[in-house]
Amino acid sequence: MKKAILYTLILLTMTLGIAQEKAIPTESGYAPINGMQLYYEAYLPTGQAGGKGKPFILIHGSFMNIPMNWSHIIPLLAKDRKVVVAEMQGHGRTKDISREFSYEGMADDVSGLLKHLKIEKADILGYSMGGGVAFQMAVQIPAGRSTGHHPHRHDATNRLADTYDHRFLGFRPQCRTAYFLGIDKDKNY
Repeated sequence: MKKAILYTLILLTMTLGIAQEKAIPTESGYAPINGMQLYYEAYLPTGQAGGKGKPFILIHGSFMNIPMNWSHIIPLLAKDRKVVVAEMQGHGRTKDISREFSYEGMADDVSGLLKHLKIEKADILGYSMGGGVAFQMAVQIPAGRSTGHHPHRHDATNRLADTYDHRFLGFRPQCRTAYFLGIDKDKNY
């Protein structure tokens, strides 16, 4: 129930544009991930140092960057969570590289960032395109199981507005596959 309230609050805040106090990252920079310099920011809970606070990874939507997608949400989450946000390939301060855009590639990038930051377990939330990336991470490694591809454990992978894709005239193939394979989303994600 608490998670449902949190995600509703996040969605409402993004759509209503409610003004919030501005959060200042405690760490920011570029991480060498998969042949590119991936820009990221990390926010620690107020008064906590040394990386404490359960990590919450935010992945932005298409044609967006950290401030456009998450500036109103970060201060709310950073009150009691470590928040990590990154700008994906060809977005914001992360330059494009000679690689096709794909959810698999961006999921690998997020996994690489988690490894770079020494984060072993995190909750992940993606909006739009970021939801596809979060979903891809969940498909490639459900919580509690490691395939080696994305060795980081995540308790909850959540998406906002991203399982339906008009190109497929319905739900993305990965969503249909997970459904028809009988994957128990409550148990595995």
